[in-house]
Amino acid sequence: MEIRINSLDQIDAAAEQFAACMKDSKVFAFYGKMGAGKTTFIKALCEHMGVKDVITSPTFAIVNEYESETTGGQIFHFDFYRIKKLEEVYDLGYEEYFYGGAYCFIEWPELIEDLLPENAVCMRLPGTDGKAKMSKSLCNCIYLSDSADEVKKKVMGMYTDPDHLRVEDPGKVEGNTVFTYLDAFSRPEHFPKYLPDYPSLDELKAHYRRGGLGDVKVKKFLIAVLNETLEPFRERRKYYEGRIEEVYEILRTGSEAARQMASQTLDDVKRAMKINYFDDKRLIAEQAEHFARKQ
Repeated sequence: MEIRINSLDQIDAAAEQFAACMKDSKVFAFYGKMGAGKTTFIKALCEHMGVKDVITSPTFAIVNEYESETTGGQIFHFDFYRIKKLEEVYDLGYEEYFYGGAYCFIEWPELIEDLLPENAVCMRLPGTDGKAKMSKSLCNCIYLSDSADEVKKKVMGMYTDPDHLRVEDPGKVEGNTVFTYLDAFSRPEHFPKYLPDYPSLDELKAHYRRGGLGDVKVKKFLIAVLNETLEPFRERRKYYEGRIEEVYEILRTGSEAARQMASQTLDDVKRAMKINYFDDKRLIAEQAEHFARKQ
């Protein structure tokens, strides 16, 4: 399944397309770096599934629960970014969520991969070496901060089809990291700009499969696509590198907002569990009366 989102205007249509392909699967793992848009997509997906509640990131709560008017069941939205050890997930009672038959949408699943059900649907890009995931320790990542030359170097070293030794050899697109990245990032308008010999990605794949298309040509196209995609991020990064004070002010403001939200969430939890001792006037009165009788 391939779903491309080139702008926020397309996210609702992408969520609808994704929902149509979910079939009987219940647990979905969304991989992506910070700021990749996981929460935004899950929000659109929940809204498509008939959730009327306010949908927010469960970064501090770990899990948010919603009711779907479309399915009539529950939807659990997880964010495991702040999980430090698996014992915390055990304490959460993850089995009841993952195996309870409700929809589970999981952000940062890489932190709890040992606990994911075998049939979990995982959405992520592989590392440049073809490994299952990007890893800083494996040096197989492409970063938003990478320069054009760094992107070129990494793409030219990408894993492709090991049996595609000569240009004339037929090649495999499935499992070919270069084509996996093209699936994710190339758009129709890229072809007349960077590879006018091909009208679409499907035509490029067909030529590669039948032979006569070299890996270098495909990689050069991917380099152009990625650099165009990353250029706005580079410009934005350069802008803020010259405004460090502004960056710290943004972080300070965000931290204050997060603290307020976390405090409110904690208050709600304590109230629900009836352990808000300092605000429970009835409990305080009962304790005062109890000890007064002892005097």
